Amino acid sequence: MRRTRKALFDAFFELVLTKPYDTIRVVDILAAADVGRSTFYQHFSNKDDILVQSLDGLMSILADSIDGVAHREQLRPALEHFWENRRFACQLLAGPPRAQIAELLVQLVEERLRNLRLRGRASPRLSLQLAAISLAHGQLALLHSWLTEEHRCGVDELVDALCLTSQRAAKAVFT
Repeated sequence: MRRTRKALFDAFFELVLTKPYDTIRVVDILAAADVGRSTFYQHFSNKDDILVQSLDGLMSILADSIDGVAHREQLRPALEHFWENRRFACQLLAGPPRAQIAELLVQLVEERLRNLRLRGRASPRLSLQLAAISLAHGQLALLHSWLTEEHRCGVDELVDALCLTSQRAAKAVFT
């Protein structure tokens, strides 16, 4: 089962790096992975689902930046990965998949905010979901601005910007 998932992820990544995301179809992934339709649907509900699952680890690292859990040693390589794949990342962050990516990040950030509350923070000043939406979209905007070189800076400066703004915004939710 792990081998099949890996084959599907590998096929998906290969396609994403060679074709615009919106032109990729499930049938293309099936052909590239050499698996059947029913096998694909045992693992994923659609093309967007494989995208979201493939980005879960990277988005978790980004979400961790709000509560100080993410160490520079984790966030820096994640951002370098985005930079190395910026053509693809920009395509995702500016195109139709952004909604799914944002939804995933919002869920992850809301979990982190809930954990902060459980660790003794005061009651939130606004709903955690609303705060998570604001934080997640802010993080994605910073990331996209950096990847498109709208804002040029080094990876360390971006790490600082993400951590500082995210942690302060999260703190403001509870004070």
